[in-house]
Amino acid sequence: MDVILTGLIAAAVIYFLFRVIVSGRSKPGEPVIYICDECGENECVCRREDEAPKQ
Repeated sequence: MDVILTGLIAAAVIYFLFRVIVSGRSKPGEPVIYICDECGENECVCRREDEAPKQ
């Protein structure tokens, strides 16, 4: 009876450790927010200086 109880406790501990490890990996990181140096907006269409349209 002690062997079965010990096995169940060990299985439960392994299961919960596995769940903690897996849930820690699958969480996405915080989103990265880009801000334009030229206009200060975060939803603008910026391009390299040499690719800008000629005015």
